[in-house]
Amino acid sequence: MDIVTQKAELLNISNKSFTFEQIKSKKIVKRIYDPISLNKTFFDTVKHMNIINIISNLIGPNIEFHHSKAHLKHAYHGSEIHWHQDFPFLPHTNFDLLTVMIAIDETTEKNGCLQVIPGSHKWPLINHEVDNTGFRKISQEKLLSKNNAKIVNVEVPADGISIHHCLTYHSSLPNQSNKSRRSLIHLYRAADALQLAGRTNHNNYGMLVNGKKLNTVRLVDTEFELNRESTDSRDYKNN
Repeated sequence: MDIVTQKAELLNISNKSFTFEQIKSKKIVKRIYDPISLNKTFFDTVKHMNIINIISNLIGPNIEFHHSKAHLKHAYHGSEIHWHQDFPFLPHTNFDLLTVMIAIDETTEKNGCLQVIPGSHKWPLINHEVDNTGFRKISQEKLLSKNNAKIVNVEVPADGISIHHCLTYHSSLPNQSNKSRRSLIHLYRAADALQLAGRTNHNNYGMLVNGKKLNTVRLVDTEFELNRESTDSRDYKNN
């Protein structure tokens, strides 16, 4: 990760691979897009059998890769991520999509670990609001008004992983510690899930990682609102 970020910092400007955030007088890499195209070690984690075996137990044996990114939360800073679901950013014909977060550093409540609302993946779809940067989010107050809703911190040791469903409401707070919180993120989908909207020009988008390619599409009986604005986070004003 350090080699990749050093390369990015030489650019000192956001582009289609890196975005930055200002910390005092210095620009620091905040997000890396398609990191698997920049480093073989990152690419190799996509098909790591410990990960694939878990995913296949959750969404079946036929699995495609969707995209990768890396989030870097720097010490005493590291921006928060507002409450949201992943699905509105990449709607598909069914909900068998999972996000795997690989912890490069230990993630704790103090350094802004992932927060989730357990069981929220079974809730009816809720339309997100678009803020002035272009990000889709939903207020914590609205989520906690649901019966028995509670927030749980997902603390993960370095080199560990967390997995959440595309409908699980999640967020993270700013990093308030003296340690970085870097994570590599891969999203996978069932091979019979067809994307309906959102960005698709990811590196190795649709790559088969387990099982076989299917010539069928599985539809769920539901209704949801497709976004009119771009769901590509590289287009956000404060990305």
